[in-house]
Amino acid sequence: MLKNLIINNFALIKDLEIEFGNQLNVISGETGSGKSLIMKALKFVLGDRADKSFVRNGEQYTKVQCVFDSINENVRVVCNELGIEVGCDEPLIISRTLTIDGKGDIRINGNISTLTNLNKITKLIVDFYGQQEHYSLLETSKQLDIVDNFKLDNIRELKGRLSTLIEAKKDIELKLKQNFGDDKDKQLKIELLEYEINELENNQFNDDYEDDLREKKTKYQSIEKIKAGLDSVKNILGYGYSNSSLANAFKDICTELKMVERYENDATKLIEQSESLRYEVEDLEFKIERLDNSLFNEDLNIDEIEQELEKVKSIKRKYGQRESDRLDYLENSKMELDFILNNEKVVKEYTAKLDAVKADIFKVCNNLYKEREISKVEIEKGLVQNLKDLEMKNAQFKISHNYNENLENLTVNGLDTIEFMFSSNLGQPLKPLSKIISGGELSRFMLAYKNVIMLKDDIDLLIFDEIDSGISGVVGQKVANKICDISRNCQVISISHLPQIVSMADNNLLVFKESKNNETCTSCKVINENDLLKEIARLSGSKEIKDLDLKYASELKAYSNNYKLRKDK
Repeated sequence: MLKNLIINNFALIKDLEIEFGNQLNVISGETGSGKSLIMKALKFVLGDRADKSFVRNGEQYTKVQCVFDSINENVRVVCNELGIEVGCDEPLIISRTLTIDGKGDIRINGNISTLTNLNKITKLIVDFYGQQEHYSLLETSKQLDIVDNFKLDNIRELKGRLSTLIEAKKDIELKLKQNFGDDKDKQLKIELLEYEINELENNQFNDDYEDDLREKKTKYQSIEKIKAGLDSVKNILGYGYSNSSLANAFKDICTELKMVERYENDATKLIEQSESLRYEVEDLEFKIERLDNSLFNEDLNIDEIEQELEKVKSIKRKYGQRESDRLDYLENSKMELDFILNNEKVVKEYTAKLDAVKADIFKVCNNLYKEREISKVEIEKGLVQNLKDLEMKNAQFKISHNYNENLENLTVNGLDTIEFMFSSNLGQPLKPLSKIISGGELSRFMLAYKNVIMLKDDIDLLIFDEIDSGISGVVGQKVANKICDISRNCQVISISHLPQIVSMADNNLLVFKESKNNETCTSCKVINENDLLKEIARLSGSKEIKDLDLKYASELKAYSNNYKLRKDK
């Protein structure tokens, strides 16, 4: 339930805190007092569009906060899925700020949130009903949604299955379409695939191949420097010791050390070390010579390396930078070529799959139709009864429900079409709701509809923004009674000009303007009993309130109290 609403710097509202009761809250006040501003602020914090004009003149920002002291389990689950932890007994606190330069901030229980996530949460908590929502009932697409929402769990499951089948149908139809081009197009496609397959199969290389080629290219570009360096080393090794090789030098060293060994035992280790160095130098000479001889014996020369590099770049550009991507491309191309070359077999196979999917689609659509037929009967019966309660004694209401088996008409909603048919006068034929209903009738229709589906909803809060438009007299009392009935099952906030609805409230709030320090501010207060009777009398049409007007107001309030007492028992 919405516990309170705190509004700062919102248009004519400077600082305002409103506390709401659990049942029927009615907001009234003079025309132009600012009732609509409170609704705009509430819609803003609950996810409606932001407008820089909301910021009070002379201020830098506006901030609106609302506190729900309890939420249903569905809301709690969604919050937790979005990373917003809300315990079983914890309130849900939503705040939204908008600066004068259009920057905004949304927080849910202290967590920064997006507008999308905010709307995911609030649409499970609150339903708004105003003139715009009234007229949405006239759209056939909305009428289908109304029927579906009546048995939402079953319908949601069927629509989910249908959506999957529609995607499968599109995928198969696309594959089939690829095989029904003319022979010229098909031959061009075959030649392209064969070329690509051949190019990929003859040019397979790993992810390091291009780097290896670049290393070879670098080496060939530096071949003269390498050759000169090796020649210098070979010269040192071959002629660095009295025009003799280093290997011969170490051989002479060993001969001399063996003579020394006759007289000095420590020379033995020196001989071993000299012989080891001699063999290492000989091995070094051999390897340097082999490297020198191999420099101009590579499989590729510099021109061939350049050509190979360009080819590698081209292959990567066309088929993928990674070896795995190119292999996938090759496999898919082979499958596609096989698909085209074996056209008749493949078409037969996919046609059979398509027929099976279509059969499943018809089965799901038929189940959707049956579910909607059940909803249709319940809605028709409930709406007619509620319309009679609202002084539309001769009202007739039927749901025109048709099923078209042509799959060209298939949508994610199935093959059904829904249209609300209505007649308010005895002897008049049923006609489409959008073409026959008046403004006052539409308000009552909306109220009757909400009363019918109320028990199917998990919505915690209903907000009626001047739902009494075009209503007065006896009908006004019936509307007040019906709103009271709804408020016994969920919290209701209603902006109203009807004395009957104002008198029926469990919590009356009066909106008014006041001027202080050369500023005009919209404010709101809970009405005490004496002021409430005056407000009821004013709404009844009394310009100058007299004792008789107050007596009527008192009687109206007494009736409302008795009605609520009966409902609460």
